[in-house]
Amino acid sequence: MKEKNKTVKELIKRMKGRYEMGRFQDKVAIVTGACGGTGRWVSKILAEEGAKVVMVDIDEERGNAFVDEITSNGGTAIFMKTDCTKGEAIKATVDAAAEK
Repeated sequence: MKEKNKTVKELIKRMKGRYEMGRFQDKVAIVTGACGGTGRWVSKILAEEGAKVVMVDIDEERGNAFVDEITSNGGTAIFMKTDCTKGEAIKATVDAAAEK
C-alpha cells in the first residue's frame, strides 16, 4: 500500500506542474462517497484547486471530520449526509447544495 501511495503522490506532483492551479476556483463540486479513500482524495484536491466542495456520504462523523480537515487548510467544504442509492435523496442533496 505504501508503494501505491508513493506512486499517487508522484503523479500528483507531475500533474500539478502541467496544469494551472486554481482551475476550479469558485466552482461547486459534489463528491459522492466522500468518506472513502478516493472520495476523500478527490475532495482534498478539488478544495486545493479552489472548488467549494460538497462532500456526500452516509458516514456523518467521518464526513464532518474531513470537512474540518479541508477547512483548516484553507479550503471550502460542507458535508451532506446522503444515501446515494435513493434517487430522491440525491435530488434533495443537489437542490440543497445549489442553495448554499
